[in-house]
Amino acid sequence: MFAAAVVLILAGCGEEKPAEYVSQSGFQPFIHKREGRITYQMLDVISEDGPIVRYVTKQEVPPGGLAGGMVNYASRRGDCHQLVYQTIGEGDTVAKMERDRPEDHWVELVNGSSATAALVTACQVAKKLK
Repeated sequence: MFAAAVVLILAGCGEEKPAEYVSQSGFQPFIHKREGRITYQMLDVISEDGPIVRYVTKQEVPPGGLAGGMVNYASRRGDCHQLVYQTIGEGDTVAKMERDRPEDHWVELVNGSSATAALVTACQVAKKLK
């Protein structure tokens, strides 16, 4: 009876938890960087031709404080030799990230940024996958 009440209460809230990203290749996500309260996860790495790698990251700020409770998913392609990347999709849910339009230009990395850490990590992982 208690379980049925919990189900009814949760169903009445009308809020569904957004779907998490699932790698098609079975890639095991891991935390690749922590910056204060912010956590950066590598959700997927896919090697492409030559030095190109595709990768999906999740940035998460826990509730409380400025930008608390924020989540950002990003799908990017990076060039491991040139250290540039382009964003394929970005959003606060996986669905929004997948609907986002890709950028057609390559962006240079800023030393010490989370984008740099993500691309360097993706390149290291891709090298191990080959």
